[in-house]
Amino acid sequence: MSKLMNCPSNPSPTLHFSGKVIMANSKVTLQDFTVHLDGKIDTGGQSSVYEAYKGKTKYAAKCFQDKTVKELLHTELLLFQKQINDKNIIKILDYCDWMKGHSAWIFMEYCCFGSLNDYCREYPDRFRSEKMKLDLMLQMSSGLKFLHESNIIHRDIKPSNILLTEGEGNIVVVKISDFGISKDCSGTGTSAMSVVGTVHFCAPEFWPLNEITDKAYSPSVDIFALGLTILATYQGECGALGLMPKVIGLRKSQETLPIGQLMYMRKVDGEPPLPLVTIERNDDNFTKVVKTLTIEATHVNCDERISAEDIYQKLKSLAMDKVIIIPNKRSGHTLLDV
Repeated sequence: MSKLMNCPSNPSPTLHFSGKVIMANSKVTLQDFTVHLDGKIDTGGQSSVYEAYKGKTKYAAKCFQDKTVKELLHTELLLFQKQINDKNIIKILDYCDWMKGHSAWIFMEYCCFGSLNDYCREYPDRFRSEKMKLDLMLQMSSGLKFLHESNIIHRDIKPSNILLTEGEGNIVVVKISDFGISKDCSGTGTSAMSVVGTVHFCAPEFWPLNEITDKAYSPSVDIFALGLTILATYQGECGALGLMPKVIGLRKSQETLPIGQLMYMRKVDGEPPLPLVTIERNDDNFTKVVKTLTIEATHVNCDERISAEDIYQKLKSLAMDKVIIIPNKRSGHTLLDV
């Protein structure tokens, strides 16, 4: 089970700026990176991401334009400050602070496939491969396992924050990204109590969202979100909001409500837990494991959820079984052991 961590406020690193600012049409040179302002990759609520180059190598440059979100920048730099280095965590290479007339920037490795949502939209056929989905799930859990071992709670795990890139041998590599609201839980200090995250992936203990919680929460909030992300990846249905976990058997008025909210409401009303087993397909080994992980990761009680280590080990054991799903026109899927 995930243990409660006492979380100090994240210290603000001393930001630096050591390079010239050179503006040339739609390009700006910061540090040793040339940012292409006409090559926007993504736009969020507080920042935008652009293509950047250092020599011939492509990177991603995240731009913060509003000084009121300076704390967000400092939190993003948590990985840089702690020298976090893991194959399934986005790598930050450099950063520069606000200069007069300029924005603050973070320079990261570039992920050519975009987010898990982008990948599902661009390559929907690949989400019919259970071998592919198992590999994505395994890498997600490995990355989160590493974060929790490094005493970091991400607090916003969701498909749009799971980036994908190409690794050696043309394999797809998962990179957990966007640490703007993450929490460093090293040492002693104040506990993680702020209600943050994306509503559709928020754990039941965060509800109701308009109330400030008076209880510290644990890394299990990430486990809940990972459980929903695993379920959404298994289902592979990418709509207007991206990959979203779907629950069957709900009243029409409940279909658009976040799962965490539904669980909270049922708990308050004294109703049985929401039966979050929504997979109606084969009863093969892969499906059984996903069902079990989903149930254990999204338990309404946070202290009953399994850990990232547990999820990783169960998926790893399944992967080592070398189970491959071969498409079959009549039954949809055929299970082969090789």
